[in-house]
Amino acid sequence: LKERWMEIPIDIDPSNLASRILLVREQIAQEWLMDLEVVKQANNQILESYFTKVRANTYADGSPAFDRTAVDMMNDNSRFGTVQASSPFRRSNFDLLYNLCTQASIHRLLRLLKTNNQEHTSEFTFLRDFYTDRASEYFDGVLPFGCADDFMEELLQTAPSYKEGGGLVDPLGAAEEIIRMRNIVADEWQEAMKGVPQEHTIVRQALLSKQMQSWDGQTGNADDDAAFQ
Repeated sequence: LKERWMEIPIDIDPSNLASRILLVREQIAQEWLMDLEVVKQANNQILESYFTKVRANTYADGSPAFDRTAVDMMNDNSRFGTVQASSPFRRSNFDLLYNLCTQASIHRLLRLLKTNNQEHTSEFTFLRDFYTDRASEYFDGVLPFGCADDFMEELLQTAPSYKEGGGLVDPLGAAEEIIRMRNIVADEWQEAMKGVPQEHTIVRQALLSKQMQSWDGQTGNADDDAAFQ
């Protein structure tokens, strides 16, 4: 059979499209405001869970180094599946948020060490190399859920070592710094999410002004046509 094509013209109103984008952006900001609190809760439980397992020697058989609290929260259907206000990709958005928060924390730590002229210390070189060697696996492209925890898992399971001329390499200390910085990042992002509605007010005022100008132009054209007839 010969293929047949049907063209359907669709009118696109840029102002209306922008308004819908703002609504979605504001909804995601409201969700992230709550989800960042979950990030901090999960973040604060990692070391406690890790030391509990170390003392009990329960992860020596290959089990996780700490309880995956964030993953459990993602799989909680009462939180992400049945909540009326949730966006369609709430669970994926949460995992992306958790991953971005972890990556931002690592970047901040590296910049902080470099600013303090510590780029030649074992702390800086270890974290830089550990991160860059695994960035494509845990932070880039399409990823499965839980990559942020996978990164922390591998970091916590890395044994301390000594570099000649560079000093002691302390993976646990690096993990503690990432966890501390991740809380700081989450706090700052929460404040940013709170400001989204106010930012949208300014944009909506501009959109309304644009729409009113468009309506005035259409009304003027209609009056001109009526007068011509």
